[in-house]
Amino acid sequence: MTATPLPDILTQAASDFLHSWFFSRTFAGCVLDPRWPLAHVRFGSAVYGRLEEYLALTPGPDLLAQLEPARSRPHWLSLLAAEPGLSAALEAAGYRAVADETLMRRETLEKLPEAGGTEVRRVRTAAALEALCRRVDYRMADPARVHEDGYRQYVAWLDGEPAGWARCVVVNGAAVLDRVMTRPQFRRRGVGRALTLRALHEARAAGAERAALVASSAGVPLYRSVGFERVADSRVLRWDLPAQL
Repeated sequence: MTATPLPDILTQAASDFLHSWFFSRTFAGCVLDPRWPLAHVRFGSAVYGRLEEYLALTPGPDLLAQLEPARSRPHWLSLLAAEPGLSAALEAAGYRAVADETLMRRETLEKLPEAGGTEVRRVRTAAALEALCRRVDYRMADPARVHEDGYRQYVAWLDGEPAGWARCVVVNGAAVLDRVMTRPQFRRRGVGRALTLRALHEARAAGAERAALVASSAGVPLYRSVGFERVADSRVLRWDLPAQL
């Protein structure tokens, strides 16, 4: 099989992530603009602690000028494959770095490893998800959407307790994993791997052909072990309005 040229790999993985990003954030009152190189979503109300997000693909030095109108409002900004020095320039202008991440993809969902013995259940009703969120004191996903076939929420169980969770959006032939988390007391017991593989196996059965995700530095080795490869670095920043004196 001929390898896909790197720019095409980047565009495909970024587009898969972008489509899932919008799909998972489509709440009442949202305004979406999915155009590259600067995609944008404005929420009707605060979602995961934010009102507005931008996603920039291969941004260059003109990004700060492009964002000038947005700097009248607080927002978050994710840079994918940015030019060297751009993040430093944004931080000098007042943006604050939040996280460094890695865009990864799995070109095919063929020959997936087995999921292993950890019990993983898909959450299918709003009531079940709300009960789980109260139990762990964390908002995993939108309860109003867990019944949707393309919006899949999984919870892993160990010792009778919810040990971790993950969301998988299946859209446009791609499975995109998000918010894969393990509770501290259950780390290093295979929870993240079990969640990832259960989601990918079910996504493949639903017709997905490839997968993408954005991983923390701690998560990269896990995803490499199940067939993901690095595509590009990502940095998340936020813009807060200056305090009024």
